[in-house]
Amino acid sequence: IAVFGTIAIQIYSSFLLFHPFNGEDILTQPENSTTKEATAEKEEITKIKHHDGVMTSHKSINPPSQEQQLSSCPLAVQRNKGLFEGSNEFSNVILLVSCNYAYYDMLQNWEFLATQIDLKWAVLALDEQLYKTLGPQRAIFGGSDISGPQMYRQRQFFELSCHKLRMVLEILQNCSSSNIIDGVVFSDVDNIFYQNPFHHDLGKLILSGNYDYVYQSNSFPLDSGGIKHTPRRDECLEGLPREEGNTGFYYVNGKSAVIKTIFENTIDRCQHITDKGRGRRRSDDQQLFWQELWRVKNHGIITNAENDSAANNVTFHHCNLEDYLNATTTTTITRKTNDNDFFSFCCMDPYYYPVGMGKKPANSNPVSFHANHCYGKEE
Repeated sequence: IAVFGTIAIQIYSSFLLFHPFNGEDILTQPENSTTKEATAEKEEITKIKHHDGVMTSHKSINPPSQEQQLSSCPLAVQRNKGLFEGSNEFSNVILLVSCNYAYYDMLQNWEFLATQIDLKWAVLALDEQLYKTLGPQRAIFGGSDISGPQMYRQRQFFELSCHKLRMVLEILQNCSSSNIIDGVVFSDVDNIFYQNPFHHDLGKLILSGNYDYVYQSNSFPLDSGGIKHTPRRDECLEGLPREEGNTGFYYVNGKSAVIKTIFENTIDRCQHITDKGRGRRRSDDQQLFWQELWRVKNHGIITNAENDSAANNVTFHHCNLEDYLNATTTTTITRKTNDNDFFSFCCMDPYYYPVGMGKKPANSNPVSFHANHCYGKEE
């Protein structure tokens, strides 16, 4: 069984805790593999069979414009940015979900629930088979073709998980520089939405413009007094960031030079370990990312590879409860004039955005659920 969550093996049945749904109920018409992206003039038909048996279809897709064809920003990002259909406050934010073909059924389940709350998204296709199935209107292929299920902590699992970071960084670089997007929300395919997160806390944090990075806590809600499972009481909302968050669900601000540096440093370390050819290693992409985040906080951004002491110091700000509850476009966090020396980050309240410890979330009405600690589809 493969892993696309950062910590543990994916589980399909965890998706069914609140919404019993057969992954085969969502049907997509595969993209013709001979169709060229530059002349992709087709109608994409998505049929979703609801539980009452009613079929709904379809939306018409226009051919890409010349400007879209010439852009280095992937067509799927240009077509699906905005989170919702029509003009809205998130018009320059893209929602990305990652998967390879071995977990296409899980992707279908994720898409079914996302469709129920009227979201738009693009897929990071981690192998060529999934990319050919979905086509360039819906998917981005990053060139690394790691097919099939990958076991947790095996070499190809690490390559796969690091490749997700690489693809997000490339999209940030190619699409934010041309002002097509200014932010990315990334989700593993085992992190599904029961409510619309952009009508909840996550959306408010993004729209405030205060944060370069918003992350999912990787543990149960726990306040500094040891009380579990209480909303708005987690340690991370008291200004005490997690030592390690989850890299399977996050928002990143495309304008932040600091977060791009952290991504680049993480990918460099991933590549260094992969090049050594180790079958196993102690650190995965999540651990490496957070190590690099704290390295930048403690030592700054190295400006001279030959002299570690030559570094730009970076001021870090983590949200507290007042910041979190008052996250609006009219409240701002005092920042330095240069974004290269300031980094602001915040957690999502784990009461509403839990990870998969235990059989089900303590909160019976979560916004999302990330099944990253669950093993095996058959469970």
